[in-house]
Amino acid sequence: MYLILRGNTISWWNSLKISGKDIASWATVKSEFLKDYDYRISGESGSRLITVKQKMGESVTDYYARSTLAIEDCSGSP
Repeated sequence: MYLILRGNTISWWNSLKISGKDIASWATVKSEFLKDYDYRISGESGSRLITVKQKMGESVTDYYARSTLAIEDCSGSP
């Protein structure tokens, strides 16, 4: 898993080692990762995402950018 980590998640990984977590155990790493990084989009926010459809004539790139903004709005990320 370490090979796919970027940015702040590398510091997170190092904190697992420092705090004595068994990083050789997938169950431990998965549990800690989900506890710290998992989020769910629920309720009205989730249903709003379902309505984000590609518009007629809209490029895939533009659609992706627009849908990413919608996800960001729902998740409360800055």
